[in-house]
Amino acid sequence: MRMCRVCGTDVAVALFVQLLCNGLQEIGLIAGPSKCELIPSAGMTPRVQHSSFFPAGCKVRLDRCFELLGAPVGSEDLCREHTAGRVEKANELMGRIADLEDSQTALLLLRHCAAYSKVAYSARAVPPSLHSAALSKMDEYVRDCFAAVARFEPDDVSWAQAQLSVQKGGLGLRSAERHAPAAYVGSRLQFNELCTEVDRSFPSAPAQEPWFNASVLELDRELGSSAPPLAELGTSGCQKLLSDDLDDAAYKTLFDSPASSTAFKAHLQLLQQPGAGSWLHC
Repeated sequence: MRMCRVCGTDVAVALFVQLLCNGLQEIGLIAGPSKCELIPSAGMTPRVQHSSFFPAGCKVRLDRCFELLGAPVGSEDLCREHTAGRVEKANELMGRIADLEDSQTALLLLRHCAAYSKVAYSARAVPPSLHSAALSKMDEYVRDCFAAVARFEPDDVSWAQAQLSVQKGGLGLRSAERHAPAAYVGSRLQFNELCTEVDRSFPSAPAQEPWFNASVLELDRELGSSAPPLAELGTSGCQKLLSDDLDDAAYKTLFDSPASSTAFKAHLQLLQQPGAGSWLHC
């Protein structure tokens, strides 16, 4: 049976639980108390009786921390631990990928199945500052895996290029830490109206939330004068737009670096020609 979450007043939730348990009994099933959680919104000071909801053995989360649709809801520690757990699981997968003999297959799996994609949802759901250490660790793991796949240790310049999108002349191994503010800002702008419908206490405007403002400031720091005004971002496609801007800024830094030779600059420009990176998707 799929996981079920229900929220509401104590009376409404207790009635739902009673109807659910009765319905299960009619078909010969029971609700397993060890797999049930009760999360009082009052935290450590609830006035309701836990026993009126589930039989003995139900887990009562007085810390108000839980996971909903794959996203952590609760304390800052929970957010950090949740993303850290996903990063470690991704690293286990990357260890298997690094053992593959075919480097092209390994690179495809790394880019599409084990790198940024593993934490993209967390980046959209959790404020960047709450899990930046875990995202930084993710970038380290991806770099180590790529080094094992490519059979050489990339220097900082080569790795900065590898983190660009394929269209920008990179390998598409996007930095989770660097693109997290774009993911969070894009998510908040896209779903703000839905959030206010679900929760009346939710900030009616993203700019009223400190974490959102901190993410915007981080983007401004990365993009400088090229940072687009929030009013121009809209509510759809915002994350892609911001990530493209971050790639453009990173590309410009590489291209304009005093250490970049004429040959290297020509190489970067050639890699941006239509179809130049198609072989990386084969």
